[in-house]
Amino acid sequence: MYKLGVIGCGNMGGAIVRGALKTGLIKGSDLIIYDHNKDKVRDILDQGASFAESEVDLVDQVENLMLAVKPQSFKALAEKIKGKIQKDCLVISIAAGLSLEDLEKDLAHSKILRAMPNTPALVNEAMTCLSFKEDQLAYISFAKDLFQSIGQVAILDENKLDAFSGLAGCMPAFVYMFIEAAADAGVKNGIKRQDAYDFVAQALLGSAKMVLETKIHPGQLKDQVCSPGGTTIQGVLALEEAGFRNAVIKAVDVSTNAKVKL
Repeated sequence: MYKLGVIGCGNMGGAIVRGALKTGLIKGSDLIIYDHNKDKVRDILDQGASFAESEVDLVDQVENLMLAVKPQSFKALAEKIKGKIQKDCLVISIAAGLSLEDLEKDLAHSKILRAMPNTPALVNEAMTCLSFKEDQLAYISFAKDLFQSIGQVAILDENKLDAFSGLAGCMPAFVYMFIEAAADAGVKNGIKRQDAYDFVAQALLGSAKMVLETKIHPGQLKDQVCSPGGTTIQGVLALEEAGFRNAVIKAVDVSTNAKVKL
């Protein structure tokens, strides 16, 4: 039996697998994968992982199974593997919009956990939320270790997952928009575009690290940058006049309450 089997090694599934291999959580010999495009997982296979003949072939050989397919592809996959998963296997789904109840029904399996990582998993800086039923608590240590190999992990009740998705799941897109817009302003004022991207991204990285490591309220950290009559407070005022806070709150709220189209 393999310690971990993964169906779907695209951007997210591949990032998780590579993170687990890099940290030593799993060895290549403990891993079996399946993806429609074998060429894009050559580096994983070169580390000793096995490649399954099919999805059905894979699920019969694993202690832990991660389903890393898109929500739109999940139903078709479930039809193939329903009733074929080993009874004691922990199934980890990263498909958004599919509840634990949906997953149990579609897979005819009860030992299931939902995981919601965000795209910075690609650089081992993900924020991942795990959700599961109380009676599965004893089985989630492997899943927690797996996602800690690509970043930080939190455990939330399933009814909080939409809020987590709107906040942390969608946030990278909002941040990229901020970087792009700020860089445009830098270019307007004579900075080379790539330099502008680098300067803004590093400023955001450092600022985020300040919040995480100091635990000081973000408002207080902002005040520390705003000298009386200085340039920063004038920029803060411009953001307030443009409705910056309201725009951010609205974006997170709309994303939280949007429905995934399956």
